[in-house]
Amino acid sequence: MRLVSLDFLSGLPELKYLEIEGRIADDSQAFEVAGLRELVLLTKGQAAVPAVRSESLEVLAVDDRAGAIDLAGLPALTRLTLWSSSRSDLGFLRSAPGISSFKLEGAGQLVDLCGLENCARLEDLEILEARVESLAPLGSLRHLRRCWLIGGGESTQAEPLDLDAVSALDSLDDLRIVYGGQVRSVAPLLSMRSLRDVRLRGTRVVAGDSALLGELPDSVRIVRPED
Repeated sequence: MRLVSLDFLSGLPELKYLEIEGRIADDSQAFEVAGLRELVLLTKGQAAVPAVRSESLEVLAVDDRAGAIDLAGLPALTRLTLWSSSRSDLGFLRSAPGISSFKLEGAGQLVDLCGLENCARLEDLEILEARVESLAPLGSLRHLRRCWLIGGGESTQAEPLDLDAVSALDSLDDLRIVYGGQVRSVAPLLSMRSLRDVRLRGTRVVAGDSALLGELPDSVRIVRPED
């Protein structure tokens, strides 16, 4: 369905949850609905995400579009999802320090995770259909529990990913770097006592030491690079 406008929203007071699916070029009115707690826009919208202020919005999931994103006016935001995103710069996340979940569905690009280091409450990270430049921005995220980096495209990191950057994260139990380009070595994983699931399918281990994965406890589910 193709919507001409979102003027109808003005006749729907006290909305808490709003999901719109269907093409609409300008969906910016949806961001202005007072009192929303959850907003999902599968609209292929072309208008930039507006810098609105809402004390109530907790969940935002949108088809990405060109333009800067400023989330400073959303102090209650905890979950953010961007679909069909070609962004390689996540610096805008510095304006959303309270998020606990971030998901980006990419387009084969190489993503710089800088900006995530400011999200001290982050527990759940998914980068899909894209590769990441470095794991360093994740090194201080003590609450990070699930990290899925599921690659796409042919982009290659200038330097292999260094798993030592996340080796001190004692809440991390699910780490997946699948078709993620290359990692330097798997040796840092051996010191990560919280791990329960490690998947590296299709990711090159530069040091050639993937056999070390066999030294992880039997309780850890392992998918090796060659699996």
